[in-house]
Amino acid sequence: MNRYRFSLMLLIFPLLVLPVFSFGAQAENEPVENILSAVIGQSCPDCQLFDYAPIGQEKTEYIVLALDSEKKPVAMIVSTEQSAAGVEFRNDKILEGFPLDKGTVQIMDHMLNGCPYIEYRATDRPEFLHVVFHKMEGGRWQVNEAHFGDEWYDLYGFRYEERDQKLHICLAGNELMALSGDAFSLLAEDFDPAQAQACLRAELAPFLLNQKPVEYDITAEECYNAAWLMTGTAFDDLLENLTDRIASRQIYTVTGTVKYIVSGTIQRAVFDIDDDLVPFSLLISNLSDTEWTKGSSYMVYAEAYAYAETEKMPWLLAGYTCLK
Repeated sequence: MNRYRFSLMLLIFPLLVLPVFSFGAQAENEPVENILSAVIGQSCPDCQLFDYAPIGQEKTEYIVLALDSEKKPVAMIVSTEQSAAGVEFRNDKILEGFPLDKGTVQIMDHMLNGCPYIEYRATDRPEFLHVVFHKMEGGRWQVNEAHFGDEWYDLYGFRYEERDQKLHICLAGNELMALSGDAFSLLAEDFDPAQAQACLRAELAPFLLNQKPVEYDITAEECYNAAWLMTGTAFDDLLENLTDRIASRQIYTVTGTVKYIVSGTIQRAVFDIDDDLVPFSLLISNLSDTEWTKGSSYMVYAEAYAYAETEKMPWLLAGYTCLK
């Protein structure tokens, strides 16, 4: 009888302790989403977890895409290590000009080498963004590589090299030049794609004389409704806020005379603008159906594009031309 009682206890004992061990395992393996949400909530209470991917082999750090209270995307690196849990950086600018409802976003550490990336591809226009992060010796993150694509350039970007502390600039896979590493901020929390794009466009302008853009993607009606009149005041505003105006693709109604043609393959011309106060000049690329001639006057709808270092003036892209 004692033998049977002992056997019965052996059968019952695992059933009694199983819930204890299961509960412990469940606590130890709490879903990553819950842990990340808790860590983000402590440092950034205005943000909600949207997507994430592990970094490296240990998987104690994650690249995270969150949404703030206005549903705008926020990029983060989050540590879930018990002794150092927290948000390692937060950047609200990386996807500022790349709406989630008009494209797809991928975040990943593809090689599991500790260098995660964010990639955006627009669905309604040929726009592309690829930003790679790298953790420095002191523990801070920086952007070591970024590539962009849009209507006017195939694919352009930079790669930061520690050996010479320079930004190596490339166009369509070909390295063309090197810039100082402090041309714009590479710190992950400060990196601004719009600022980087404006800088790269200006530097690459001499190499793009024969680059053929696609058909202009903004309708004449949209230009009419969104355009600001290009006056001396608007010109000063453009110079002072060039990065923002480029990022928002601000459109202007520009009326002036072609002073000279810079390039004929895809027309680029310097326009003299007659302002009541102070005359000024603009470099404008012609993406319209009208061919410009030197000395003729036109009214054009043109968007902010870059700063032309050679001509030392703002550079606009004209989608539509009307005779003055």
